[in-house]
Amino acid sequence: MKQLSQINCFKSIEELNNQLNRISNHRRVVFFKDSEVDRIYGDELPKADFLIESGEQSKSFDTIREIISQLTMMNLGRDTLFMAIGGGVTSDVVGFIASIFKRGVPLIVVPTTLLSQVDASIGGKNGINIGGYKNVVGTIYQPDAIYFCMEFIKTLPLREYLCGVSELLKTYILCDEKRYYNSVNLLKKLKGPQALSIPENVPRMEKIVLDAAKIKSRIVIEDPNDKGVRNTLNLGHTFGHAIECCSQGKIRHGEAVAIGMIMSAELSNKLNYLPLRMLHRLKDDFVKLGLPISTDIPIEKLIYTIKNDKKISNNHLKFIMIEKIGKVSILVMDLDTLRIL
Repeated sequence: MKQLSQINCFKSIEELNNQLNRISNHRRVVFFKDSEVDRIYGDELPKADFLIESGEQSKSFDTIREIISQLTMMNLGRDTLFMAIGGGVTSDVVGFIASIFKRGVPLIVVPTTLLSQVDASIGGKNGINIGGYKNVVGTIYQPDAIYFCMEFIKTLPLREYLCGVSELLKTYILCDEKRYYNSVNLLKKLKGPQALSIPENVPRMEKIVLDAAKIKSRIVIEDPNDKGVRNTLNLGHTFGHAIECCSQGKIRHGEAVAIGMIMSAELSNKLNYLPLRMLHRLKDDFVKLGLPISTDIPIEKLIYTIKNDKKISNNHLKFIMIEKIGKVSILVMDLDTLRIL
């Protein structure tokens, strides 16, 4: 398996574009771009060979089949570099294709959303949805490099930005109490992506994003095949994926994970893992940052959906319990335990 990718930071899209052009001058590159990124930055980045439509609907075998069919007619060698420019959907689709096309071709990911910078672009997981269920089919395939640029973040819609905030805080809840509180305080002051138009805010945001990315990288290096500690990165995701599925996409991934983390915190409190004051602190922080903390989807409906989760074995699952901010543990539990919520 490849080593975990090197993260490179670029101070502007112009600087990033210069790097992409240098690479394409020396080797064959196939550029895949998120359609929304192309709409906003089309003239500032290399022309796309393939556009990936934004949204979970693109994470399908129909999309994969169509793209691979076109790739086979392009006379590409195994040394062809795939460049994925976009959010988590783009990195999932392109990462999956890169892992199977000619049994694997080089890949660089340019994450353009906060969510993809702190989560989807790191670790090499690529998932395809089937029948409304998230990431049922996928691979683990590490990119050769990841290129960050904070300039993309300032043009994100607030809702998309907050989805990234959710995953950013998740990483710190896992194992870094101090950075969690520092991030919450900074994010409260910034109040949204438009604050990154102020130059002095950019390095402060870049630091908390890179710190979160490095934490996830360390976890992946320790457990690349998701057999142990990497499971903790699923905090909030068991409920979150079920919420996404039941809402038929009306609730976005980061929003669903935020709700899932609070539900996990509530379950942790009921099972005497998490003190009540810490549960209240998490809820208060999430609300002040604009993150959702509840859903009206009945728990029975969520449990029924969770039964189709890829992590279920013999009606049991590994559930991430929060003991305090900065410390979690893995508990193997029966699905019926979730009914106490």
